[in-house]
Amino acid sequence: MAKTKCSICTVNDASRVGEHVWPRWFLKLMDSQGKPPTAWSKNGNPILNSRGTQIALPRRTRVFLPVCQACNGKLAQRFEDPAIDTVTQLSTNRWLGGHSAAEWQAVGMWWAKIGLMLGHADARYEHRKLNEEAIRFNSSPPEYKWMVDGTAVPVDLSVFVHHSSMDAGETEAILGVPEHIALSNGAFRVSHVFQIVTPNVAVAVVSHPGLTVVHPLVERGEAWELLRGSPSNGDLAALPLFGHRRVVFRQGLVAHEGFQIDSSETSRLMSLIAHEAEEVPEVYPRLTRSQARNGVRERLASGVRRVLGLCRRSEGPAHRHDRES
Repeated sequence: MAKTKCSICTVNDASRVGEHVWPRWFLKLMDSQGKPPTAWSKNGNPILNSRGTQIALPRRTRVFLPVCQACNGKLAQRFEDPAIDTVTQLSTNRWLGGHSAAEWQAVGMWWAKIGLMLGHADARYEHRKLNEEAIRFNSSPPEYKWMVDGTAVPVDLSVFVHHSSMDAGETEAILGVPEHIALSNGAFRVSHVFQIVTPNVAVAVVSHPGLTVVHPLVERGEAWELLRGSPSNGDLAALPLFGHRRVVFRQGLVAHEGFQIDSSETSRLMSLIAHEAEEVPEVYPRLTRSQARNGVRERLASGVRRVLGLCRRSEGPAHRHDRES
């Protein structure tokens, strides 16, 4: 039987059982603090077991990803080693405490690694029901090789964090992230969003090729983007405490390169139309590379023009949020 290939480099054979997405040192540290403080939910909805009750487990769930020994070592060197001391201090203090910009950037890299690997199509949860319900990047995956080949962090990868309770709270803004982006060279790219909530911090890992993100809390200094805007001596305790759904990222349909993701009506309508499209897939089909090669591009581009035309009419000519590339 053929061995499973590494999910990161896609070349070498993966280890037999796979590697921990949440590192073992972190799982051991968290389990030493007691049982997980909350039960499991997906998009705000409880995940139920066969008895109809919300799943609550005695320890943190292990998640495994097929990774080769070489990539596992490189992941540890680039993401785990620089962050382990700061993550240890933060996670044992409800993610509170002052740290330097470099330390927070290392934490942002760590969260980026966790979010991207949790969303990988090959990620497997040890709990059967949680594995069935897991959110994964099942269409076109993000690029993973940069994580181990020494290249720079993608400029279109962002990690947003805000000081958060475990309550959903009031939603201030829905940021519609176009799922498919038509680049100026005629190619298409796919965006990815993975949101994580743990006591005192809400994390959004967003891959947004060809797009810019204007986060309302970051703009007001009430949240941080950790990869390029890490705070100096930052402490989450100094930020306002919001519910974890204060700002929600919701993937939408298609947009052209240069589209701005923000709290405008354009962005919101993009996400709402996509939400409706999920119920009518024959009207708004998911774009794949093979479909694009078979002439679907123009049909989708026509749909984009209609969507953006609707948004512009709803906002008036003074509020144009799609910028020239």
